[in-house]
Amino acid sequence: MPSTEGCKITFRQELAAIDSLNKKNLELSEKWGQRFDRCAQKLNPEELLRHQLASSPSSEWESMLKKSNLSKSRIDELLAIAQKRIAFRVKVERLRGIIEQILNFKSSDNKAKDGIVLQRFGRDLTRFPNGVLKQFGLLLLASEAKNRSLLKSLIEEVVHWEQRVLPFYGIDMPLSDETWKSVDVLLINATAVIDDSVLLRAFGTRVFQFIERTKLPKFSDLVDTTWSLSELRKLARSAWYAPLIPAFWYSQLAGRVSTNEIAIVVDSLLERTPAKNWNSHDLWVFSDWLPGNTNKRDDIFEAVKELSKREEPYLRELLVRFSENSILRRELESRKIIPSKALFKLKRDYYTDLLKQGRQVDYALYQLTALGDEDKEYLWWFVFNPFRD
Repeated sequence: MPSTEGCKITFRQELAAIDSLNKKNLELSEKWGQRFDRCAQKLNPEELLRHQLASSPSSEWESMLKKSNLSKSRIDELLAIAQKRIAFRVKVERLRGIIEQILNFKSSDNKAKDGIVLQRFGRDLTRFPNGVLKQFGLLLLASEAKNRSLLKSLIEEVVHWEQRVLPFYGIDMPLSDETWKSVDVLLINATAVIDDSVLLRAFGTRVFQFIERTKLPKFSDLVDTTWSLSELRKLARSAWYAPLIPAFWYSQLAGRVSTNEIAIVVDSLLERTPAKNWNSHDLWVFSDWLPGNTNKRDDIFEAVKELSKREEPYLRELLVRFSENSILRRELESRKIIPSKALFKLKRDYYTDLLKQGRQVDYALYQLTALGDEDKEYLWWFVFNPFRD
């Protein structure tokens, strides 16, 4: 009879086992499989079932659950999770088909027909959540319409996106090589009409936060995203560029200059443009730093209050990040912008809600684990990974 020594499976061990299956790491998944086989008699029935489901295609999930010894109510709970995850995959696959059609569009001699197709693309893009793919689609439409001001506005919008929007705005579906080539050409054509080299470089810097340079070789060769410290200092104090994309300069200076120097730069930016007039995606700066001036702080609190009315997942997370600053949290609680609860509970509530939406599952699970919240119920959302098929 196989030894059952060391058969207790912790949350993190089970997470690692499921992750090895999700990533198709054959060596690791085989080792975990041997351990689960050896420990089958000692494991909790749900632990064993999770491993079996994680090793099986989504087409078998329902029958496996119904054949299990779990209660009907429990099976129904788990089926609801599985169905939600499968529904998300179906949506992603449908959107992938739409975005690839849009990004691979080539104009023809029939302008009337092209116009009808582009109008349909515009309607299709309203189904997409905010993010890189939607922005690329909008860039294509603006480029085809030769709408220079809209092109510039769309490019500028991307520059406002900080690195931590990646789990929400990043590309969560595989694209064909043909589509990546089309995107490469699109970015070159879209930016060709922009005669603002600083904005173009800032746009390129942000794009390559989301996408590997090897995916966009031509655009990568075109855009210089290396900033010298002297030019960053100059641009962060310039009359035009400093207030245009304030958080971009903050992100580029961070780690290269002292916190005192950054504070002086941001304080001068607030002199020019009150925080309540900043782009909402630039407000993350104030999760790290607050000015000493009371009026400037009040403007920041008002800006955050407006942000709190938005339902977008990234902006909801930004509100949670503001709460990590004890000064901000007290103000936000006193102004009824966030509920008065412990920081741990505030973060836990947000990330469990994000997990149960069934979209940013990996990210939500990572954040909950970082909090030390290792509830094995969360693992079901990771087990039912329809993208593993």
